[in-house]
Amino acid sequence: MTNDWITRIRGEYLEMPGLRLTLAQAGRFWSLDQGACARVLDALVASGFLMRSPEGLYGRTTLTRVSAPASAEAGDAHPHSRVEMTLVARQRA
Repeated sequence: MTNDWITRIRGEYLEMPGLRLTLAQAGRFWSLDQGACARVLDALVASGFLMRSPEGLYGRTTLTRVSAPASAEAGDAHPHSRVEMTLVARQRA
């Protein structure tokens, strides 16, 4: 059953590259209990397909940068208002 869910959820993230969900949101989205959902998301994180942000959001590893609007001056931005993530997706063999 887990492999079917891995395939399905991977497909959803491929269709919606900007999808970012918490564990609770993902469970509701796919109608999975939190334990089963956590196992599937953890497997996708372990494979390098997904990443989990410090805020607990699961998203594709191909998202390379998320930041504050360009109009914000560096000195004016609150240190927590800007998040930069550089992620390198694992190449498939």
